[in-house]
Amino acid sequence: LGAPIVTSQAGRTRVAWSRLLDVGPPSFGMSVFPLKRELIILATAWVLLLPPRIRWRTAAIGLLLLVQALLIIRMAGADPIHPRIGGIVLGLLNLLAAVVILVWRSPRPQAARENVPTSLFVMKELG
Repeated sequence: LGAPIVTSQAGRTRVAWSRLLDVGPPSFGMSVFPLKRELIILATAWVLLLPPRIRWRTAAIGLLLLVQALLIIRMAGADPIHPRIGGIVLGLLNLLAAVVILVWRSPRPQAARENVPTSLFVMKELG
């Protein structure tokens, strides 16, 4: 799966930061990991990304994009020798779109009324 990213010799630890950009080995790891377990991890991540009061359609679109990203990356990284970088990038873009839809497109809380204190410091001043 390639050269190691983190090495340790004579008490010194070295990190090869440029090797972190190689998306082939992680995508191959995703392709050989059991799909049921990956779906459990994906469902957990989806639930954690859900903001309060999100519309069910938005949540469903985010979930579909996450599943699509997982399947695209699994298929693109199935060959350990020649992974399909274009497919991996497409899967990562799907993942990014899902996060944007779930986190940034969620409804914002309504502005507080003028007579409702917003912090304990303001409550002390008013009281």
